[in-house]
Amino acid sequence: MDYNHSGTGKLGSMFQRLEFLGDAVLSYLVMQHLYKITPPLNPGGLSKLRAELVCNQFLACVSIQIGLVKYIRHTDMTMEAAIGRFTAWVQGYLASESSTSLPISTSATQIASARLFWNKGNTAPKTAGDVYESMLGAVFVDSQFDIHCVQSMFDITVISPWWWRFTSLFGGESMIYENPVAELRTLSYSLFKCVKIDYTYYRNYHVSQHGIGSMSRHWATRCQKSSGMYSRRVCQYA
Repeated sequence: MDYNHSGTGKLGSMFQRLEFLGDAVLSYLVMQHLYKITPPLNPGGLSKLRAELVCNQFLACVSIQIGLVKYIRHTDMTMEAAIGRFTAWVQGYLASESSTSLPISTSATQIASARLFWNKGNTAPKTAGDVYESMLGAVFVDSQFDIHCVQSMFDITVISPWWWRFTSLFGGESMIYENPVAELRTLSYSLFKCVKIDYTYYRNYHVSQHGIGSMSRHWATRCQKSSGMYSRRVCQYA
């Protein structure tokens, strides 16, 4: 898949056209799938679940899992490094996930949050998600605009391997889990017209100290200083 960051070249223009088409096709396929959920979700639930399925963070994970990011041809070394870092993080998380299990006492909200792991990572390179939409657009064109052909691709690459992660988000007619980042983004825009937000993840550690002397206090202090804080994105007002 050829990508021209400036968008001025012929190949870059084709990438963007296919991405535009693929985005529309993806939205249709996602809503068709969600509309068939039983019991049916209310409009608010449909909108929120759709947003999770078409967000760039998730689509980048799909591209990585099927190996699509390896076929992006470009000359942007910064983007190359960003895709490499995000790919390593996704692959590392999936590998660790397969060898660990959540405690029995884990709440439904915690389960939903853990399954949508991409919302907790660094921002995915936009191209990593865009390339999946471009692929759908290319398949749609190559199949003479046969939506059933694209739906087969969508089912194989998204529904079969990923849908189980989304089933914990809803119960009955409404959502039981609200993506905190999406909720913050919606609130920021409605109140302040903020199109990009800065948010921080906090990870707290509690240290139980057993021992005598300064050495035990030293290690307790070091552990307490290891609390993680992750932040990304800068707030830009429209």
